[in-house]
Amino acid sequence: MRDRVSPLLCAPADAATAKNSERRLRADQRQNITIRPDATLRYTTMLLPMPSRSAVKILLGFVLGLPVVLVVLHWVSGLLSAMADASAAAVLGHIGTGIGVLWIVSVVGLIVALAVEVLDDGGDGQSGR
Repeated sequence: MRDRVSPLLCAPADAATAKNSERRLRADQRQNITIRPDATLRYTTMLLPMPSRSAVKILLGFVLGLPVVLVVLHWVSGLLSAMADASAAAVLGHIGTGIGVLWIVSVVGLIVALAVEVLDDGGDGQSGR
């Protein structure tokens, strides 16, 4: 956890500033900002279970790369069966089945990770990057 201390905002001068301050206060409450008695804000970042960009990149690599591996395995399995090596073709078929299951799991994981990232955006239409 990291703490940052910043000075407390002054009272708003007009209605538009008051509305912006109210929005900022609601956003600050979502980000776990607490007001200390000595008129400073203490900002605490919590380690929430959110998908990182690297996790999304890895899942995207699996989603895009595993079908290529499946095609190559299927081709080699067909080649081996044409060469009358049915046992090796069967082994490659079973490995292909496992990779297919891994591909489905990574597709579901990518969908969930992207959904969590979109829902964490706050609904204001702008990303946090």
